[in-house]
Amino acid sequence: MLTFTIDKTEQEARDYMARRGYTFPAALASTEVGQWFGERRTLPEIYVVDTSGRIVFREGGEMFPEDIAALMRFAARQ
Repeated sequence: MLTFTIDKTEQEARDYMARRGYTFPAALASTEVGQWFGERRTLPEIYVVDTSGRIVFREGGEMFPEDIAALMRFAARQ
């Protein structure tokens, strides 16, 4: 799992994640990230990338537990 934040600074990202109790790592989004994934359309955006680096699934917006379970089954087949 890769997580990118769109905050402008590392401190803003750390503060946001701390306020919400997030403990997973996140990197600041860069120009290169935008070039690979394309222009952001929603928050959050979920991608499944195959082993060759090809995006095989893209979903925008809030996901519920049943959506995550289905996504995990899909990703396991890739």
